[in-house]
Amino acid sequence: MDFAKWVTEFKVQHEKARKGELTPDQRERYLADRNELARAVLANQKMPVRMGQQPRSLLKATRVLPVELEVGGRLRPLMTLDLSADGFTALTGDSPANDKPLAFVLKLPGAAEPISGDVMCLGAIKQTGNFKCTFKYEASVGPLAREKIEHFVFDDLLEHLKS
Repeated sequence: MDFAKWVTEFKVQHEKARKGELTPDQRERYLADRNELARAVLANQKMPVRMGQQPRSLLKATRVLPVELEVGGRLRPLMTLDLSADGFTALTGDSPANDKPLAFVLKLPGAAEPISGDVMCLGAIKQTGNFKCTFKYEASVGPLAREKIEHFVFDDLLEHLKS
């Protein structure tokens, strides 16, 4: 099967998954296809996938989205630079501490409820006037929230793929 036809069929699966219309067997196949598509994109970007990692959780959407991060006892509005099912990158005025969780609220387009929980700063790179920080979701961001984010990342990817 050629790639364009595969993408067309995957888009149908993706929409059914979004609506919760897949049987358990179909969902298992869909998740495998999501991993395959993510693996291909990550290989093209020369991004390594470690043993045991799900490629679909590593795939990132380069999107500017509103996120609020609790720093110094108050929520500060920020914008993401990218996001994945594992975390996001954002510019901050100060470098957050790497040793304590920070509360966040992320607003996905079209989502009725924002996603909230805790993140840890994995690293901050000083830039002119700010820091580029990489945040990883903590356990408080459960599987359903991560699934919503992953769906959003694949929505973004599929918008860019021609079929």
